[in-house]
Amino acid sequence: MSGFGQEQKDLVFQDCLGLCSGAERQRAAQLRALEPQAASSGAAIEAALAPLRSISPQACPDELAEHTLEILRELTRRHLDAVPPPARRIKLGRGRNVGNLIAAAAAILLVVGILIPSSRLMRHRYYVQMCAGQFSNLFRGLEQYSADHDDMFPALARAADAPWNRIGWQGPENRSNTRSLFSLLKHRYVDRPEEFICCGSARDQVLPLTPAQIATHRDFPSRDSITYSYRVTSHPSVKKTMLAALPIMADMNPHFERQAACTAAGMPLHSVGHLVRLNSMNHGRRGQNVLFGGGYVRYSKARLLGEPLDDIYTTEDSDECDGHEVPQCLTDTLLGP
Repeated sequence: MSGFGQEQKDLVFQDCLGLCSGAERQRAAQLRALEPQAASSGAAIEAALAPLRSISPQACPDELAEHTLEILRELTRRHLDAVPPPARRIKLGRGRNVGNLIAAAAAILLVVGILIPSSRLMRHRYYVQMCAGQFSNLFRGLEQYSADHDDMFPALARAADAPWNRIGWQGPENRSNTRSLFSLLKHRYVDRPEEFICCGSARDQVLPLTPAQIATHRDFPSRDSITYSYRVTSHPSVKKTMLAALPIMADMNPHFERQAACTAAGMPLHSVGHLVRLNSMNHGRRGQNVLFGGGYVRYSKARLLGEPLDDIYTTEDSDECDGHEVPQCLTDTLLGP
């Protein structure tokens, strides 16, 4: 059918293998709902893969898996491009070993089943690299800001014991730690609002802020517009050079990932149980990118960094986060919300 061309075939195939992002999954679902050929092709692929979902990828090296996946993609493209030959009778005998054909088909399905988790690992690595690139872009904005402000990163002063977790607060009082980062947009040190949204987070359908919003707002309108956490400080006048070896930004603090906790109304959270061990949700809890004051980015599978080990998402000797506490010293890193 005209609505099921080569691009649509590739989309359905990749969706069945779990290679599509949120927007691509929606397109594939809509295509399969409207095109009978897409629906039947997708059902056939899923039926063939169903028995292989439980296969563990542990014995399959990453490099071999990625290389084999590329070969399978190329074979699939060639198969979809080929014109179906005229129907003919399959002859059993010399040169026509049906058993070998079945074994080859089963081997391909087996490899595809093993590669489904591996392909997710490839996508994860891609998002981590893209996210690190966004941090580098944001750091260039921070450097330009510091050059214009006596070698200091943006850090707005707050009243004593004032909350810093009220993302979206547009009043004159400073009640949001993200206002410091919003100033980079406000004063054109960063030109693209989407740089503040991690490409690995679930918020891939959020519309970027408009120039009118940037001009009239004092802060990001909600957590949907920023999925990174910035350094909370009780000393706004700290020089950039003093933070060179310390974290200044990272993927979103897991203690404040619920939207209700980060609105203008505010809703204090207290960390309990497993929350103190969670990584950021931006990369599926596998780890988080951390930007240091020296401009380099490090991906860490743990939230404890430095020597001695310091939890970048809570204050020293505390596992609570309610949006009021502040670090007691320069080496006590707290990134939030």
